[in-house]
Amino acid sequence: PANSNRGAGQSNAPHRSYQSKVVCRYVRREIRALFPEDQSLFFDTLEIMYRTSWGEGQAKYGNVWRNAGVFARDHNNLAAQRECDHMHDGLGFLTAHGALTLDFEKAMQMV
Repeated sequence: PANSNRGAGQSNAPHRSYQSKVVCRYVRREIRALFPEDQSLFFDTLEIMYRTSWGEGQAKYGNVWRNAGVFARDHNNLAAQRECDHMHDGLGFLTAHGALTLDFEKAMQMV
């Protein structure tokens, strides 16, 4: 349909509009640049991740949710032994930490 909301300096040519679905992508932001309300929400969510048991969190937030202890365990299992470190040697650093970060962010979004 034609759009009659034209600003100054715009032509009288008809405009078209359409609707479609938009994919929402989450954007990482520097924590020090967050608004105070967003910083509070982040740290409140982080506290929930540390204080909530795995079972309680799964029941409340769903199967994707994991607490901070699970992430610490996973990191230690993959990296604690120096001679068998799958997270810090070679190309594993970028991929393993990226995957762990993505899972942590998904868990935070469930809260």
